[in-house]
Amino acid sequence: MLLAVLLLFFNHLRHLMMRRNPNTTNLTKDYIESKVSQELIVSKYLDIPMEVVQDCIKNNHLIESVFRDNDTNKSMCIQYNAKRILKVLDFGGFGFFEDIYGVVAYVLSLICNRKIETNNKQDFYYVLKHITYTFSDIIDGKEVDENVTDMIR
Repeated sequence: MLLAVLLLFFNHLRHLMMRRNPNTTNLTKDYIESKVSQELIVSKYLDIPMEVVQDCIKNNHLIESVFRDNDTNKSMCIQYNAKRILKVLDFGGFGFFEDIYGVVAYVLSLICNRKIETNNKQDFYYVLKHITYTFSDIIDGKEVDENVTDMIR
């Protein structure tokens, strides 16, 4: 009886260790973007409603900048470039022009009180891990990002 309980326990541990997580998966941009849409990442980290992000992309509308409190002229844009990389542009005094990973790095820089740079390998991996933990339900398959599903169709 004790042997059977031990076998079940070790099988359960082996299953937990084999489960896909940031420690067992090779984190890459492609992996994250296969699970979570670029729009959803920008929406979450910049605290912009998904409908506003999608409208900005679809209709080429400018929106009020989230980087400046005094933006009354709507000087921020979210658009895909020719390579289908989502870019966030702020045409005002801030001069922000980054992809989604630059956006996450900027937000994390504010939270961590240190400069997070995507051209630094350790910082970039930190950005990828943070995105993975933020969207863990989607990445683990507990939820579905319909934007990724629509892109596949």
